[in-house]
This record gives sequence, structure tokens and C-alpha cells, in this order.
Amino acid sequence: MDSANLNIDILHLILERSDQITVSQVMKTCRSLNREGTKYLLSDIPTISNRSQALSFLQFMLPTRQSADSPHRLHCIDSLHLMLYSEEEVQIVARVLKPFFVDIAPQAPNFSLLQIDLAERFFAADPELPASVASLKTLNFLMLDDVGEKTVMMLRALQSPLTKVDVHFDLDIGPSAPEDRDPVSFLRRSEDTLRWISLRSSVSSFAAGCYRNVRMLTLNYIDVPNTRHFVEAFPNLECLRATECKAHLEPDPEAAVERQRALNIAGQAGHGSWRRLTSYKGSILMLYAFALRCQVSHICVHDEEEAEMDPAQLWAILADTSPLHLTIQVRGVEYFLMQAEEFVELSRSEEFGRVPSFRLELRLWRSNWDADMEALMNLVYEAIAPSPIPAVALIIDVSSATTKRTFSHRHGWRRPNNEPPSPSPVKLYLDTVEPDTVAERLFTGNPSRCAVKVVFIRTWGERPVIAHRGAPGLIIDHDFDKYF
Repeated sequence: MDSANLNIDILHLILERSDQITVSQVMKTCRSLNREGTKYLLSDIPTISNRSQALSFLQFMLPTRQSADSPHRLHCIDSLHLMLYSEEEVQIVARVLKPFFVDIAPQAPNFSLLQIDLAERFFAADPELPASVASLKTLNFLMLDDVGEKTVMMLRALQSPLTKVDVHFDLDIGPSAPEDRDPVSFLRRSEDTLRWISLRSSVSSFAAGCYRNVRMLTLNYIDVPNTRHFVEAFPNLECLRATECKAHLEPDPEAAVERQRALNIAGQAGHGSWRRLTSYKGSILMLYAFALRCQVSHICVHDEEEAEMDPAQLWAILADTSPLHLTIQVRGVEYFLMQAEEFVELSRSEEFGRVPSFRLELRLWRSNWDADMEALMNLVYEAIAPSPIPAVALIIDVSSATTKRTFSHRHGWRRPNNEPPSPSPVKLYLDTVEPDTVAERLFTGNPSRCAVKVVFIRTWGERPVIAHRGAPGLIIDHDFDKYF
């Protein structure tokens, strides 16, 4: 092909809109396209799950006579994801990719993101792999799943100044020493650069390090938290996310939470807390246990499988944090109805009435197909309509519960073959209710109300039906995940 006749702008438009298979085929046509296609082929994170993909990737990155443009490829590779599923596959892929980590990655100036599933098994496959990855100096985002002792040794020696790290410990093969389960203690080389940390199944301890630039912290499946540990480790934190508290593993979960909450209140009284958090998203139980003695501007809380929503804990959280916006995501609607009187009492409290903006999300799952929707709506009217909160949003999503259950392991009944599914009671009820009617009732429930938004999601894939009252600009529709 005559490269002089190529329109470079059109070429880039074509490559930008092509999938990786098409780009790969185009690159085989001539030297010019081989070079131009490289950055588009590597624009998505290269993902390797088996030996064939590993060999193909290695062949592409290794310098050969056929790929004289190896320096350009080294410049374009900026990320890699090893999506590994079995120990056998890990062993094979690790051996194949060893030349990449030993010889190629150190020469790639923009190689900044590395994600490894089954990380402990990967680093155990060859003794040179931990040292090779640890010697890299360009990484800034590292995601490691199933972390164990060899992975921790690599992290302790890591030369790259990370800005983001995601560490998930393996409960079965994870490190036995507590200090090796606390990433704060072994990420000290990135103490000045880290801004975002996500941890799962980790522990916390005193004086492990101080990461003054960390702004976002995610905690999953941890013990009842010690607030002082995290305040001292991340003194300038802005956004906190926490789910799956392991309190249910305690002999007396409720007593364990109350005991640690009391310790957290005392610890913050004596040693201080954060000045202010911008946002929290996660379980009610975790935020209750943290017992924060600072304002949290935007809060999004939900119930957990192991810990249902407790109105008393919500009440305490509002007193603790004085939020400007509160989102409550209800997943267990049956328990929500069982606690109707307590939720109404909460809605009448001074702490709840001081919240300027409130969003209630009721999401019904398939198991909720026969929930009492009329009682649910009456609870919403009784609790929310009279409250003095200026801005209210209500989202009701029944898209996962639109049909009657067709099979039960307990009773063994199922729908006859070829018979169309029957609409569920929740779907039939919601079809009789208009969002405009609900919005009007919520808007006129209290003279302090300035704005209302009601959203019905009746069927999966269909556009939501939305109704507004008052000033729409006062409604806060935060995507809390953007903070994390």
C-alpha cells in the first residue's frame, strides 16, 4: 500500500471506531498501518486469561525482525490485566509472561496500570516474578486480588510511587502475621503519592503510617472498624466507602458493634477526628460503628445481607454527621415494612428534619414479587410527606420483580411449559399509580417543601417515568460511585 496516498485523519477515524480484531487485521496490511494501529490495539486494557492470549501478547511485544517498530509498542503499552481463574492457568500464564515482566515492562515508559487476579499464585509460580514487578518504577495503579505472603513481600519492595491501589486479601492463603494484613504498613514507599486506596479483608493498626494525600478510601469485609486507626493513617480523607462488616462473625454481633462504637466515640474525643468528609457510601452498620464526630456532607447508606436496616442506627448517624444530603437505599423491603413505626418516628425527629435534601430508593428484587406495595406507599406518605425536608426524591424500581415466581426450591412448583409469565402483584399495583399523583402528594405534604422528584422503573429496559414538582435544580442526583 502506498502510504503517501493515505489520509491520516480518515485513517485514525477508522481505527478509532474499529474493534480490536479489525484493528489487528488492518495492521497486517502495511508498515504504516502496523505502526498507526498499535495505540488503538492497546487503547483498551489488554486482558489475558489463558496461554493462547499470553503467547499472542508476548509475541506482539517482543522485538523481532517483523516488528521493527518495537520502541513504539513499548511507548504505547500502558496497562495489563491478568484475569486468571484456575491455579493451573496461573502457572502457565506466569511462565509465558515472565519475559514481559523481566525484560519488556522495565523498558515501557508509560506502563502504569497492572491488575492481577489470583496474585499470590501468580507470584508463587516463579521466584523472579515478585522481584521483577517490584523493580518497576512506572506503575501508579495496582490492583491485586487474593493477596498472600509473596505478594506482600513484593509490595514491601515495590519501587513504583503508586497513586491508587486495590488490595484484596485471600482469607485461606493470606498472610498469618497481622502486620502483613495491614497495607498501611507495607505501602510506605508510596506514602507521599497515594490518593486512592481500596482494601478487602484487611486489618488496621496504630502507627502503621500516615498517608496525608489519600482522599478516597474503600473498605470491604473488615472487622468492626477502629476509627482512630483510619483517622491517623488518612488524616485528610474526603470520601469513605465501607461495606460488609464482619460483626456477624462475633458471638454477640450487636454487643461487639456497640462496644467498638463506644470506643470510637472515646477515641475521637481524646485524639480528634476528621475535620469533615465530603461523602460516605456504604452500609448503615459500618457508618454507625465508625461513630464519626465530624460532618459528612453527602451520605448514601444501604442495608446489608447480614445486617438489616435499623432506624435507631440511622437516627444516631444523623446526630453524628449532620449531612446536607441523605440517600437511603432499601433492599429488604419486608424488614422496612416491619419497622414502619420506627421509620415514621425517625422521620419526625429533629435530626431527620434538619436534612436539606433526602432521596429514598426502594428497589424490589425478584424475591419481592408479592410485597405489599400499598403498605409500602402508605409508609412513604406517612413518613416523608409531612417531614420539613425541602428537597425529596423517591425512586421505586420493580423491574426485577415484574413477574410471579415460577419455581420454588421449597415447594417445587413451577409454571407450566409455554404458559406466559404472569405479572407480579407489585407490577400490577404500580401500574395503577401515577408518579404525578405521588409527586403532588409529597410536594403538598409540608409547606417547607421546595422540590420533589418521583421516578418509577416498572420494566427492565424501558425508560423510567419521572414526575417533578417545585424547583428541579434543588434535587440532588449524585452518582456516589464517581467519587470512588
